[in-house]
Amino acid sequence: MTSADARLVQHIQQATLGATRMLCTLARKGKTIEHDQPDRAESLLTAVRYHPLYKGGRLAFDMLEIEDLMLEDASVASIGELDLIQLLGAGLTNLLDVLGRLGSEARNGGLVLATITKTPELFAGPNASKTPMPELPRVSFGSGLGGANGQRSHPESARREPDLNSSDYLYDYVVIGILDILSVRLH
Repeated sequence: MTSADARLVQHIQQATLGATRMLCTLARKGKTIEHDQPDRAESLLTAVRYHPLYKGGRLAFDMLEIEDLMLEDASVASIGELDLIQLLGAGLTNLLDVLGRLGSEARNGGLVLATITKTPELFAGPNASKTPMPELPRVSFGSGLGGANGQRSHPESARREPDLNSSDYLYDYVVIGILDILSVRLH
């Protein structure tokens, strides 16, 4: 293994841990909502249960065994509320922008891919333009989010977060957590 390979593996492991923290945070949020506001949790799930993205997400969640990944590191510290909103908000804003442009261009008689995306340098050929890509929003999954004991250092962390168990419906909890963030974002 080369030093570049080792760095790549380290980045993959770090990104996997970041994704685990995000998913566990969302699941804890969803589990808390189900416990504290069961009618709201049921209404949110009922609203999306037959949506293709919910069904496709469940399929991917099960096939990729994401539940196992989450339970393997279920004790990871949660991401702070503001960081979670920033993380999901940035991704959703970009996704909605792209989907809006796709829908608009389809209505206007054609799809122009060049207006939707640029080829990152990583995938460009050796003679590609060296125009820098626009910067993505920066989100830290590092230790700056936790206090001395690894827990969040935000006021909302005063309440003990629920543990995640193999008997939990983790996908539904993650979905409830995402929908809760979306409701705050759209409010």
